[in-house]
Amino acid sequence: MEVNNYVNALNEAIEALKQLPISSRLIKATHQQLLKNVRGEYKMPGEFRTSQNWMEGILKEVSNQNRNRIFVFESYLKIFGED
Repeated sequence: MEVNNYVNALNEAIEALKQLPISSRLIKATHQQLLKNVRGEYKMPGEFRTSQNWMEGILKEVSNQNRNRIFVFESYLKIFGED
């Protein structure tokens, strides 16, 4: 089912790009299609996260409490230099 959703979401997004720019509206609609009738379908389909997303095992020299954790968005800003 997940694979079908990926195919359908991609096809719908490609079709929508004929009339819409890449936008939050398009991203949310595509995400909603991805989660239709699959595991995670009740986890805010078609919405952006409102909580932080952490990745483990990236940093080596941080405090013991936050060891090996980094906030993904902050890393993105550092890499791409956007404010």
